[in-house]
Amino acid sequence: MMNERIIVTLTSYKGRIANVGKVIFSILQNTLQPYKIVLNLSSNEFPNKEKELPEDLLLITSTGKFEIFWVKENTKQFKKLIPTLERFPEDIVISIDDDVIYPNYFIETLYKDFCEIGKVNPITCGYWRDKWAYNGEYSHHGSYTLITKDMFGDKFEQMKKLIKEHLWKELWFDDPLYTYFVQAAGHHYVRSKFDGNTIKKFYGMKNIGVSNTHYKERMKEHEFLKKVLFK
Repeated sequence: MMNERIIVTLTSYKGRIANVGKVIFSILQNTLQPYKIVLNLSSNEFPNKEKELPEDLLLITSTGKFEIFWVKENTKQFKKLIPTLERFPEDIVISIDDDVIYPNYFIETLYKDFCEIGKVNPITCGYWRDKWAYNGEYSHHGSYTLITKDMFGDKFEQMKKLIKEHLWKELWFDDPLYTYFVQAAGHHYVRSKFDGNTIKKFYGMKNIGVSNTHYKERMKEHEFLKKVLFK
């Protein structure tokens, strides 16, 4: 029997919110059920809050498994994980995307991987290992990562400050931020047996690794984070 609670977290925006109900429903079909599914939305982007959301999404809140959590500032992709880690600091958090239909073995696979490695490091479905970035190790993947607040150690507050003061306004991606801060805290991402890349292709979604997009912006962020954390 599991002793831990699993929280599934995601965020969205107006351009995708219409399909988020389908994503939530796929998680509710999983063989291993989370304690809660949290959708973090910005009240700056949705000033009328629930009145601007699809009816199917509001209906799912009646299950008791799913909730919408409102944050004021729209920190874009960064509001997926940080608010949930703060609210559930003792729990396991799995981050997902708002444009993927997840198979019913998704959560169970990540959790089994987590147990097999002794529950000490984050589990990622990111499959690439960049020799130049992340010290050549596996990295955070926002669509499929299991993590806990403890894995950021005493770096968590520094990471929050960096997001607030700099990153979300000027730089693009959340994955490098989380990866480098986890590494700075002495942890290492372990690749899951769950093949997220295959699942995206199976559902007909265009799959271009972030390493191949916004190259200049990504390199800028890597250099910045390395300078901040590994002087």
